[in-house]
Amino acid sequence: MTNILHAGYQRTAWTYFTFQYNYVMSVTLIMNVPLDQKRKTTVLILFEFSIILSTLYQLLCCRKTAKSNS
Repeated sequence: MTNILHAGYQRTAWTYFTFQYNYVMSVTLIMNVPLDQKRKTTVLILFEFSIILSTLYQLLCCRKTAKSNS
């Protein structure tokens, strides 16, 4: 059981690091697109909203998987 938890924490840490890197690169890319400030703000808000939705989906899937494994 301890090994499974340790592997889960490692995977979570790696996923978090990858997510942060991708997030920073995506925001940098969005900010460098030649759009006016209002459109950039709209794109960033939609981007943030999609991240929130995907995070909630992943949390629900992980929770469902954890329940079925126990």
